[in-house]
Amino acid sequence: MILSKQDCELFFSAFDALTDYANGKWGVAPAVIDPRSGFVNEENQRKVAAEVWRNLSIIDELLAEEPFSVPAQEADVLKAWRNAYTDSFYVVSKEPRVVHFISEGTAFEVCGLSREIISMLASMPTVVTATLLPFKDKIVFGVYLEEQPMLFGRAMAQLIDDAWEEIKASGRILTTADQLIAAVPDLEEQRISREAERMLSSLEEEMAPDVVGEGAHRGLLADVSAGEREELVKKNAYAFAGAEDAMGALGAYCDRREPRYSLRGMLEDLGEDDLLGIASGLRIPLTNMERESVVDAIVAAATERESVESMLATMDYEDYEKVTELYKRGGCISVPADQMHNTEGFFPEVPLLCQPFLHDGTFTFVMPGEMISALDETNWEEVGEYQRQNKLLVSIANFMIELRGICSFDAVYDAYLAATKNPFDQGDALSVLAFSPREDLALYTIWMGDDPANTYLVHIDLARAFGGKDQGPYPPRLRKDDLPMEFDNLMDAQRGKSPRPLSEEMLSVGDYVAWARSRPAAIALRDWLDAHVPDNADDYSYANGVVDDLIVMCTQEFPMQVVTEYLSKNLVVSGMGQLNKVMELFGNLNNTLPRWSNNGWAPNDIREGKGGAKVFYNEDGSAKRIGPYDLCPCGSGKPYKDCHGRK
Repeated sequence: MILSKQDCELFFSAFDALTDYANGKWGVAPAVIDPRSGFVNEENQRKVAAEVWRNLSIIDELLAEEPFSVPAQEADVLKAWRNAYTDSFYVVSKEPRVVHFISEGTAFEVCGLSREIISMLASMPTVVTATLLPFKDKIVFGVYLEEQPMLFGRAMAQLIDDAWEEIKASGRILTTADQLIAAVPDLEEQRISREAERMLSSLEEEMAPDVVGEGAHRGLLADVSAGEREELVKKNAYAFAGAEDAMGALGAYCDRREPRYSLRGMLEDLGEDDLLGIASGLRIPLTNMERESVVDAIVAAATERESVESMLATMDYEDYEKVTELYKRGGCISVPADQMHNTEGFFPEVPLLCQPFLHDGTFTFVMPGEMISALDETNWEEVGEYQRQNKLLVSIANFMIELRGICSFDAVYDAYLAATKNPFDQGDALSVLAFSPREDLALYTIWMGDDPANTYLVHIDLARAFGGKDQGPYPPRLRKDDLPMEFDNLMDAQRGKSPRPLSEEMLSVGDYVAWARSRPAAIALRDWLDAHVPDNADDYSYANGVVDDLIVMCTQEFPMQVVTEYLSKNLVVSGMGQLNKVMELFGNLNNTLPRWSNNGWAPNDIREGKGGAKVFYNEDGSAKRIGPYDLCPCGSGKPYKDCHGRK
């Protein structure tokens, strides 16, 4: 259902005149209508229109200032638009070519303009932010629809269907312009009330928590401060229930014999292959050597200062920190299994430097005496600086690759140079990225073409999807080849968008997911999840786990069907009120997080950059509604249009 050609021309004539006049008054964007060509810049017009629907008095200003330049028909259209209604709506289509927008127990039968509304949307049902307008005898929308990601699995879609059936049964379906005009005062009052409720939501939750639906409960983290929450998660999320759980989870990494405290004793217990592997790593020639001689050669080579410092410098930085701690604590730590509450107290196996034992219900972590003596002669300052540079470089590479999906090695190295005063040279930096981090700590694969300028880092999830098999003698994360064609679409999407630089905050956090988890929108969603924990989920890990998964899905732009299925399986939503809240919280999160296709920028960043005006946000991550004449939220005391709202 769309407007006739004649009505469509009348609509756009009035709409173009209104937005052009408003922009001339407010200077929201560059020209809406090019004075030379007469073409409409839709990007600029969209931004101006958003301000118009928030400040409908501009219609009266136009009609008062230019009464003779506005044709009578257009003037009638503009007068009716003083009853515009802006909100977020669920959109459903239960009959061919008929579309209904649903909000707060009311449905609006909305007519398309020059195109069918269904053809403009990615899926049904869906959620849009739109402005409904009376036009002649119909209800239309204000040209632009902002579609939110679709979150509806079966359970959630059923809530929408139930709401539709209830509206239909009660006859609350508005189909004409007159009905919309009559309803707008009450609708607007309800919208304002909802916004006020959102602003007071924290206080209201304390006074009257919402009712958790069947299948969920109010979690143990719902009513604690941020600091208390962090401590409780740290203490309980990955805790072992008892000695049996600790031994079962960690025992596979341990030698089950009595602890050995000498390097020679540990080596003598090793199998032939393990022993020869260590000798090969130390570059010991093995021709015609007896086993005892091999052990002697390993002890001699491993305890040389150069070998020790090389091992310390090139091991992964998490192992380095554990080895350093074990050395400082005398080279031996014993922990009864029933006191091993989580993996933080566990020291991993590091060949020659740390061997974990589990014997008679006790974990013992041993640094051989020969290695302790060798470490006493180590230049710890030099080794520590190398490890600090190692950790910084890998952290920057991981962060950039999580922001963008793909980036050049040159870009990573430039970011590293900007963050340190004592950098590796470029060749050493590439070697560190390729060889140093443990496989579970490197989030990238390196594609190295024949031309060094064609060296790229690719997120491991992309590499696994399109990377093919490992090549030759290179480590698994280094591929001697140009980028596969499958990555062209992402690189094309990024082209023309300046890459997002790493901020000081990002560098200080050092981990992308941890940084994203600290965004206001992520915290707001996490707090809601804490208060609605499924009965079969763990109170201490549930909310963090869901938020972390959603961060990855949003940033990597997972298909919405995948997100839908995930949410349907992991959230318990009861009633339309809770569904509305979840929709709002997820939409805020999705708009706040970086996207690979945006070269690391969030949708909100892109909108703000294109519009040229600063966007301010509520505590839950939603954008503040600010009129041109409202005081700027920055605290300057100036109207928004003369401060951060100025182009």
